[in-house]
Amino acid sequence: MGNQKESWEDFCYRFIETGWFDYSRAKTLAAMQKLWERVPQDDLDKLPGDVIVFAPATHNLGEVFPLSLGWEGDEQRRGVLVYLPPQLEKKSQAEVDSTVAHEFAHVILGCYRPDYTRNIYDQGAEFKTQGDIPSEQDADALISHWGYKPAYKSNRKKPR
Repeated sequence: MGNQKESWEDFCYRFIETGWFDYSRAKTLAAMQKLWERVPQDDLDKLPGDVIVFAPATHNLGEVFPLSLGWEGDEQRRGVLVYLPPQLEKKSQAEVDSTVAHEFAHVILGCYRPDYTRNIYDQGAEFKTQGDIPSEQDADALISHWGYKPAYKSNRKKPR
């Protein structure tokens, strides 16, 4: 506890000024700044060293992918790709803020790792909504701790 807060400039260098982030994404950029402001440094320190924030295109509101970055000796170097498509810009700022925070929560929690046990369910398990998946509930619980509304409406109805 008590780590000095990373500067906004350093945060931008790590996640925005990478060539993967489209600067026309005003709402997404504002959400990134709010994320930097709200998330405790102790949680930001849990992010792996190789996180790419990819903010251009497609149909999902956000996804987190494991990313292979080649090999260092006998070990495979892995990173994480956080995908934030342009369709986010059509949402309210509050929805964009929650979605960006939710995706970063997945990374902090390690939901992308194959050993994350909340991603393992019985074969044939069915969920009524995406928000019912345990890892989605975990990410929404963490962002609620940071002061955001859950990204999934189904998780807003559940008592915390």
